[in-house]
Amino acid sequence: VRISYPRADGVFRLSGANRYEAAVSISKAHFEVGVKTLYIASGEVLTDALSGAAVAGRAGAPLLLVAKDHLPSVVRAEIHRLQPERIVVLGGPATVNDDVFNILTTWGAPVTRFSGADRYETSVAIAKANYQPGVPVAFIASGKVFPDALSAAPVAGKVGGPVLLVPGDAIPTTTAAELRRLAPQRIVVLGGTSTIDAATETALAGFTTGAVERWSGADRYEVSALTSRQSFPSG
Repeated sequence: VRISYPRADGVFRLSGANRYEAAVSISKAHFEVGVKTLYIASGEVLTDALSGAAVAGRAGAPLLLVAKDHLPSVVRAEIHRLQPERIVVLGGPATVNDDVFNILTTWGAPVTRFSGADRYETSVAIAKANYQPGVPVAFIASGKVFPDALSAAPVAGKVGGPVLLVPGDAIPTTTAAELRRLAPQRIVVLGGTSTIDAATETALAGFTTGAVERWSGADRYEVSALTSRQSFPSG
């Protein structure tokens, strides 16, 4: 695990030998002992962490990655340091299996799982557990192409809106039902029509009384830059 402290220009790096160590570096740099909630997501299948990162950001909680069938030693050590009051596993046994779930219970904190039959239902389960009707915004991201949701997760955490996943050419039944429950004041579609098509964008207008916006660009880099411009002031 490595935390490189700021250089004279204010740039620093949070890193590790792998994704698990990098997640621990991020946690160590930002969270003290006794966190209220700790989120656990797969480091192998990233979709559940896309929706979960928004929730973790909103709650001011760390998110650590694990392998499907084991808990890396560096992650064990960080859980021990954090001493969470509760632990939430994102995703079903196909991504974080029951052996890992049972190991997490040994810290003495209650452990719950937000999951569904697939990545789309899991994103709905995460939203249902964390958001009440009338959210200011719902972010719609591809469940197949991940970069747009990565850039938007901090924004979703900041403004208190869920990230819901769609396959790109349809709105799953469970997602539609959750959008009706949430009744968002507006909807933001993340990415261009190659990731979420125009027909899906049009259909989303039926789930909000406000605008449906699309944040897009020529590539993932332009989408991330636009997401920043739309969400953060200078300084």
